This record gives sequence, structure tokens and C-alpha cells, in this order.
Amino acid sequence: RVLPGAAATILVSNIGFGIYGDMLGRSMAGESNVTPTAIPHGINTVLFFAFTMLIMVPEYQKSGDPQVAYRTGLACSFILGLLELPCVLFVGIFQKYIPRAAMMSALAGVSLTFISMTFIVQIYSSPLVGILPMFIILVSYGSNIRLPFKIPATLAALGLGGVIAYCLHGVDLENLIPGDTSDDVVSINSTLFLPRFALSELFTALFDSRTWPYVTSVVLPMLLINLVNNVSCVESAIAVGDEYSAKTVLTADALVTIFGALMGNPFPTAVYIGHPAFKAMGATTGYSYINGVVIFIIGMFNGAQWINQIVPQIAGVGLLMWIGIAVTANAFEVEKSHMSAVAFGLLPALASWCLQHVEAVISACSSFLDTSGMVKLPFDQIVEILEKNGIRIYGLISLSNGYLLSSIFLASTLVHIIEREFSSAALWMFLASFLSFIGAVHSFEVTHGGAITSYGFPAHGKDEYPLQYAVTYFLSGILMLMFQLRESDATWFELLRMMRSEAPKFDQIGQIRMKAQASSFDDEDTGSPKSETSRLIDDSASLSYLATENA
Repeated sequence: RVLPGAAATILVSNIGFGIYGDMLGRSMAGESNVTPTAIPHGINTVLFFAFTMLIMVPEYQKSGDPQVAYRTGLACSFILGLLELPCVLFVGIFQKYIPRAAMMSALAGVSLTFISMTFIVQIYSSPLVGILPMFIILVSYGSNIRLPFKIPATLAALGLGGVIAYCLHGVDLENLIPGDTSDDVVSINSTLFLPRFALSELFTALFDSRTWPYVTSVVLPMLLINLVNNVSCVESAIAVGDEYSAKTVLTADALVTIFGALMGNPFPTAVYIGHPAFKAMGATTGYSYINGVVIFIIGMFNGAQWINQIVPQIAGVGLLMWIGIAVTANAFEVEKSHMSAVAFGLLPALASWCLQHVEAVISACSSFLDTSGMVKLPFDQIVEILEKNGIRIYGLISLSNGYLLSSIFLASTLVHIIEREFSSAALWMFLASFLSFIGAVHSFEVTHGGAITSYGFPAHGKDEYPLQYAVTYFLSGILMLMFQLRESDATWFELLRMMRSEAPKFDQIGQIRMKAQASSFDDEDTGSPKSETSRLIDDSASLSYLATENA
């Protein structure tokens, strides 16, 4: 069900955006001789791993039923597509009020941990097969060096990995390839697999209470990230001369995601990073048509199994590792002062990745003890033992639950603190307090089987953690307002009124006043302290400048 549905999604996506590129070319025929390059579009790597590792894998671990996990992913993808349609009208607002550093940090957190870390661990578990293909990828994409005969780097890496694996099999060293199945007798069915409508699975999941917790913890943050990513990619296309409409692209992306869910594809779509690179290589719209058709044929005839029998999977994951690194590096292309906010926003994702491995270790050990007839400790008792030995497992669980939202509001708060926009930082802290209050972040219960998310109004979890965070975030917001008062010398009444009506202007007043005060301590000519009259003149000049700017 998954591969045919995904193949159909990519076919419709690539042909649709190819047609859009041709239409743009015809409309620009009289203005420019440049042929537009089609918008690269498909199943985004970050979204793929987010929906796999954060929705379907956890749901499978809880239910033990792969069909339930699949249906949950299907419904979450459908919901994301539906929510994206009305959000098209508010893309400008998201970009205005959510700092770029915060959005990129959340994206980089997933990329660095669940993509790069996951695959580099796999590579280093099989160095003979994995490391040389990895360096082929690094040399080609890191230094932009073209391989001889213009061979694609990924194809060269796969070919090299296949040759190495074949040689290891020839000298009976295939045991050095973890997960190698090339010697296994696998029945490969070359029958045509056509996509089917998944309406029954979709509606079953939509009315299943197990689906909706993932909407707040994963779908909404990934929706915000996808919106900003798509708009950024469209802007990069516009920058090289292809005047695509952001609203048209976002609407098409939402409709393709909905179509994919209806066809059994549990992964949302997105605009790919790299349009300027494709244009620099001379690509137009033809590559989009070719890509869609080739992927569709592979999906229809189950070609992935044939490929896996020839080339070891470990040879190709270097590309995915590089994608994660590239996305993470791109996140730091912000103002230098905001880089610390990007780094701060990575921490919740790191906690989630660590927790996933801790839970896997506990599960594996419990299974071994169960099969060997030894005493098996429940999850909650193991967690208590870890806490007593200094392993702050409760902190990992708290930071992991709703970690994408945590990443966004923590990084956003730090951006505004760095800019001394304390009233805006306070608003983010109040939002964090509300999210904690309802259990969207930091809320969990520890049971015999594992840690589960707890929602409510208010949410009640382990040791009332949700309410603890709600109170502390709220007090942190008050603290931010106190700093704002100190910077601006306003009254509490003026502060609340300005926050409600003109918060951005209020922050600007505070910044200008701070700069005026900093420059008014010493007289430039005499080096002596300035008089009170001079300081008042500085303040008046600053506020007059602000009034002129606003006018």
C-alpha cells in the first residue's frame, strides 16, 4: 500500500509542477529568454523521518499493530494537508512573528539527530561497506567536484558499495555487513502494484483517539516548518529569475499531500531545497517529468526490492547523512548573534533522540530477561533506578514530549532576549505556559510499559510536571516584562496597553532608549558625565527618530 501510494503521489506532484513551470515559461515568453526550472517537489526527507520516527514507530511500539501505525500516519498526513490550505492565507504572519532562527533550529534538530546521527551510526557499524561511499558523497557535494564522465555521486556511491559487498561475499566475509540479506532467499514479486484508495483506513484513523495526540505534538510543528520551508524555497527560485507564486505553490503542495493520503501514502509532500542548483546545472521542466515517471515505474513494479538485492542499503545512507548535515548547516545561516538561539533550539531534539535509544535499550533488555526466565522489571521501576543513579530520565522525557514546539518557543524566546525585545520574549513564555498547561509539551505518565503523553485542561502527569512547567514559564514571562519595564521606564499599565496594541513599536522604543542611555553616560568632548538636560535631549531625539520612522 505505501510504495504504490507514494509513487502515485510523486507522479502527480512532479507532472503538476512541470506543467506549472511550462505555464510560467509561456507567460514569461515576451519578457525573458530564460526557460524556467520546475520547482523540485516530492516527499521531503525531514517530513518522511518525522512521520516515521515520531508517529508510526511510537504508535507501533505502543499498539504492536503495524496497521494501526500505518493508519495513524495516513490520518496525520491528511490532517496536515487540510490544515495547510487555510494557512496559505497567513504565511506572511508566520514569517513575521516566528524568528527564522527558531524555525530553522527545529528543522535542524530533526535533521541532525534522526537523520544524520541515525545514519552515521549505521555507516560506522559497517566501515568496509559504508565509509568509502560516504566520502564519495562528501567530496562530490561538499566541494562541488564533478565525478568523471559526469557520473552522479549517489550512483557512484551505490556502485562502489555494491562492488565492495560483492568482494566481501567472494571471500566469505559477508558477516561484516550488518543486516545483509543478499544470501537470503527472497521472493520478489514483479506483479504490477497499483495504488488503491485508502478511504476506509483514513476514516478509521480519524475517529481513533490514538491519532489526535500526534496532531499537537508532531503535525502542527511540522506544518509550521513545512510552510516556512516551502516559502523559503519559492523565494530562492524567485531570486534566480523564476517568478513562481508562493500561494499557488503552497496550495498545490497541500492538495498533493491530501491526494497522497487518499491513495495510501502516509507521508506529506514539500518543496525541495535546491532549485537554484538545478537551474545552475541547466535543468528546465523536463527533469520533473522524467523523475515522476521513473519513480512511478519503480513503485508500481516493486523495484526497490530488486535494488536492495543488488546494492547494500548501507552504501546509500551517506547521502541521507549529508542531507541532515546540510540542513543543519543551513540553519546557522542567520544573524551571528542568533546562532546561539539556533543551538539552543537543537537541544529538545537531542533529548528526544537520546530517549528513543534509552527506551530501545530498556525494551531489548526486558525482552531478553523475559525469554530467559529471569525477573523482568517494569519500565517505571527501571526509570526510578536510573534517576537514583543520576541519569535524569525525567528531564529527557519532559524535553522530548512535544520537542518540536519546545524548540520553536525556546529558540524564539532567546532571539528576542538577544535583541532585548523582552515583551515579545514574554509572549513566547506565556504561550509555552499555555502549551504546558494543556499537555502539548512536557506532559507524560510513566507506566509499566513505558512513558505516555498526558493531555487535559489542565493536564495531569508525573509529579504534576505539566503544571510545574506552566507555572515556571508564566513566571518567566513576568520576569521578561520586568526586564522590559527596566529598559523602557514605562508603567505596568502602559506596558500592558502597548503589548496588546503595538508590541513591536514598544520593543523598538526600549531598544532606542537603551542605546541613547548607553551613549549618554560620557560627553564625547570632555569625557565627563553628561548633564540631566543632555540626557533628556538624547531621549527626546530618540523618540522623535522613532516617530519619524513609524510615519
